[in-house]
Amino acid sequence: MEWTPTNPVCTNLFFCLVDRDQLDGNTDFTTAGAITMDQLAYYNKLADDSINAAEAQALAMVLDSEFFAVYFVKYATGVTHEQAVNAFGKALVNTEYTLTDLAGVVAKNYVFSS
Repeated sequence: MEWTPTNPVCTNLFFCLVDRDQLDGNTDFTTAGAITMDQLAYYNKLADDSINAAEAQALAMVLDSEFFAVYFVKYATGVTHEQAVNAFGKALVNTEYTLTDLAGVVAKNYVFSS
């Protein structure tokens, strides 16, 4: 997946993360695709993995709710709520993932209208 302003997955994910104070409101969208998960506000470099995993899962549930409430998404064919949130949470805790990678996970589990 390419991080681009014409892809609703990228733009909606970006604005949800800004809205949830995970990214600074002054973050440049064009370079945000390279931001790694450990640069999001929820991530605590001093906490153990289980704490960050719990925080990531909670954030995944909040973002899932926001996707439905604000962007009227649907789950991809064959994907359940539990599967989508779990994939989202696992991606959020993967410190090697970038926002571009996260957008790819979101795109596999949710359908945004253009």
